[in-house]
Amino acid sequence: MLGWQQQGDFETMKTLEVLVNPFERKEFESPDSIEKLESIADQKVDFMFNHFIKKTSKIKFPLADGQVSYSKMSALEPSQINLLLNKLLEFNPEYGRRPNLGLFISAAIDLSHDTGNNYFKLSANYPVDYLCRHLGNKKGVLVVELIGDAGSCFGSGSRNSIFSIHGDAKSELGNNTESCIFAVEGDVGDMCGDASRGSIFIIKGKAGESLGFYSKYSIYLAGDVAIRCGELTEESTFATKNSQTYEKIQIYFNPSDKNLYKYHTNKVIMLK
Repeated sequence: MLGWQQQGDFETMKTLEVLVNPFERKEFESPDSIEKLESIADQKVDFMFNHFIKKTSKIKFPLADGQVSYSKMSALEPSQINLLLNKLLEFNPEYGRRPNLGLFISAAIDLSHDTGNNYFKLSANYPVDYLCRHLGNKKGVLVVELIGDAGSCFGSGSRNSIFSIHGDAKSELGNNTESCIFAVEGDVGDMCGDASRGSIFIIKGKAGESLGFYSKYSIYLAGDVAIRCGELTEESTFATKNSQTYEKIQIYFNPSDKNLYKYHTNKVIMLK
């Protein structure tokens, strides 16, 4: 589990400021060698672009556990993955609403992580569903920074990873994760942290319905929450700086329907 200590306040950006760029600077002997390497890099991105358009985009995935095969995929550098993502979204923005693109880019990140890369900065003008699915738990902590809004199921099923989202996130952010950190500058949709284990969710805005549903040993810091917060959650902590939100969570944790919330063994903290 990722190391974390409760020291009164959770500071979103401080958690992420400790990240170190893992890439080594490479020196080349001549401009010709640089041009040759750039040409090879462009070819790899083009190959992956065409591979998705002709094959992967047409596959029908089971939404529950469909994943892209590594067959014929080329290992890309983090910057190439971001380039590929934006080329595909520019080609067809509707790709972001299907699981295919998110799973495809997730597989590309996972393959790149296998080669030793562990920091990925992505930017997207459109939310991409199923992005960053089933990542982590390989060579060190995986870090993904997203500039833009996250689609549904972002980071779902991931392990031992840190995700920073500079925007909003749709439903089921970080569901079924273990030992992960999610920091979101905006709002998040329903079912955030569903079935998570030992994960941390830092939400500056408002969390949708059923925050932390059926999760365990997790921590949630939110500016505001909706109904059914903490339903069937165990051994977890909910914190906020907003006094009204604090009172709202307290009410959810002491409902009239005792059977619905009978598993509650959680803490609610008011932060200064």
